Amino acid sequence: MQKALAAQQAVLSTKKGQLAQEQAAAAAAQRLAAQQQAQLQASRSKARTPVTTASVPNARPGGAPAPAPVPASGGAAAALAFAYAQLGKPYRFGGAGPGSYDCSGLTMRAWGAAGVSLAHSSSAQQHEGRPVSLSALQPGDLVFWGNPAYHVAIYIGGGRIIAAPHTGTVVQIQAIWGRPSGAVRP
Repeated sequence: MQKALAAQQAVLSTKKGQLAQEQAAAAAAQRLAAQQQAQLQASRSKARTPVTTASVPNARPGGAPAPAPVPASGGAAAALAFAYAQLGKPYRFGGAGPGSYDCSGLTMRAWGAAGVSLAHSSSAQQHEGRPVSLSALQPGDLVFWGNPAYHVAIYIGGGRIIAAPHTGTVVQIQAIWGRPSGAVRP
């Protein structure tokens, strides 16, 4: 019986060692995933420098926004009305309303309210509509970052946009930041 008990204790000891190794590996994997998620969010929320006034229509020197250049009408007015109504709703990756949005979900639904069908993808939306120079933006135009686009927002005038920025934020009004890669008019 002593030998049988000793053999079972040896097996138990081996299993405990294996379990400890598996738990340590799982904990390390969780730490790595958390670290990668934190780095991703940090890269998305780095201080965003406003775009230069030369590239934003009607912006005043020093970055102070001027009034919207052209009042929105027709489809743009409907898209903007929808976007304004979503202010304060949380960002959620893949979100397309009604309770939360990601960037392309917001623009897709906003223009959908105006009767225009857009894909739920910023890189696809980049090719849906007529290209517009950043110096000729009008309210309702879609502004993009990256090529292929990784972010999209709706221009509201005066160098400002309505955007669903990233996890941990809400749909909000922002100054155009960084260096947009282009714009389209749906």
